[in-house]
Amino acid sequence: MKNKIPLAIISADIHLREDVPVSRIDDYWQAQENKIKWLSALQESLKCPILDGGDLFHKWKSSPRLLAWAINNIPKEFNTVLGNHDMPNHSIELFDKSNMAVLEAAGRVKCKDGDFYTGKELCVYRLNYGDSDKMFSFLRSWKGKKILLAHMMCWQTEPYPGADRKGNFKSIIRKCGKDFDLIVTGDNHESFCYEYEKGKWLVNPGSMMRMTIAQKDFKPRVYIWYSDGSLEEKYYPIQSNVFIDKEDSVQRDDRIDAFVSRLKDNVEMTLSFEKNLEIYIDKNEIEEGVKSIIKEVVYV
Repeated sequence: MKNKIPLAIISADIHLREDVPVSRIDDYWQAQENKIKWLSALQESLKCPILDGGDLFHKWKSSPRLLAWAINNIPKEFNTVLGNHDMPNHSIELFDKSNMAVLEAAGRVKCKDGDFYTGKELCVYRLNYGDSDKMFSFLRSWKGKKILLAHMMCWQTEPYPGADRKGNFKSIIRKCGKDFDLIVTGDNHESFCYEYEKGKWLVNPGSMMRMTIAQKDFKPRVYIWYSDGSLEEKYYPIQSNVFIDKEDSVQRDDRIDAFVSRLKDNVEMTLSFEKNLEIYIDKNEIEEGVKSIIKEVVYV
């Protein structure tokens, strides 16, 4: 249809990494490469920008091999925000030390500085991980479709007990929906979308890779947003039988449970060690100097 032009490909939480998640038994590097090549081919065929919700890398400081590979293989017109995994100590002030600073200097991504127009006259506003609340009213004077790229935990179903209610997708829509035609969020590795007005969407694409056995049945995907306001899912290629078998998984989970039982029982647990650590820090009085050391050790 003439009026159905692809405006953007929507992705998030790519988490490029050189190590292999403990639950995977396949060639994980090759699996990553296949998906990035698939995404690049999709971008080439549709000739529209990619709008990404952050966490391009799993660690902010990667090996020269992975960094060089990313420079040579990241899809064209890749626009993203800085996720918690992308920033040293979760601090944008340390951006210059990160992988993302190298990719931006190489002209391979746009990720840090301000708002911008794409070639399709999309007005994109960035909310990096940890950014404080901002006012969006000035955007109403912009021409074209307005898009928010935000790395924040956005959820439909509470991801863990006591999750911040500000992350509920309806709360985000109430706050931002009047100013934006499209809201893209990253951080939550599950996929969902919601049309809050005719042709206006909140999209949480989910992760590109299945990094834990909890995602065994998950189907990684991107979304295509069209000029008529419609949205289409496109699924990454995946293989079956890439996880440790059920018996090994149960034994491993038993070992983890035994370890968890020795931790303080007033901390809600999730599948992510780093998320657990963040929750623990938030719920306990820890000096700022100690917090800084913890972040420096964990997020290297």
